[in-house]
Amino acid sequence: MHARTSIGLTSVTALVTLLTLVACSSPAIDPVEDIAENIVETEPDVEVEAPEPGGDPATKGLSPEAIDGGYTIVKMPSGWPGELPLPDGHPVTAMRSGSSFYLVYDLSSVKAGEEVIAWYESKSDWTLEEDWENDGVRVTTFDSVETNDYGPLRRVILGLGMTDWPTGFQYNLEVRED
Repeated sequence: MHARTSIGLTSVTALVTLLTLVACSSPAIDPVEDIAENIVETEPDVEVEAPEPGGDPATKGLSPEAIDGGYTIVKMPSGWPGELPLPDGHPVTAMRSGSSFYLVYDLSSVKAGEEVIAWYESKSDWTLEEDWENDGVRVTTFDSVETNDYGPLRRVILGLGMTDWPTGFQYNLEVRED
């Protein structure tokens, strides 16, 4: 690898020297184009290692945007309420604190996130509190109808799409303890 780099640098140095000499000579002689073609033709091929077929299992199935963001597939923490939907896709961030969860998913499609939002909209035991969209990012907040002295017992915040990552999906479940 070092020898190829040296040969390449030597070729470039020779070309620059020739260009300088030709620039100082008479304009009637212009062999620069021929010399440049010969140097390019004799430049050795550079070997590039291709990734293994199948790739890294920690990123298999993720979108290019998720991979570019440095995300990998993670395990879901235990205890997610079975009655609440999870989107079709891969969790790339998953944390649990008590009964509350903070999740980031790389969705299989934007539609997978829209389906989760539609599920909450269709349920009578969830109330839509906020719904706004800005630059392709939609954020919705739903509160459960069950309350205590502090407000709703559960709140869900859904963020569909992120800057330069349309299949990014944030899913927060806040549970207030009695």
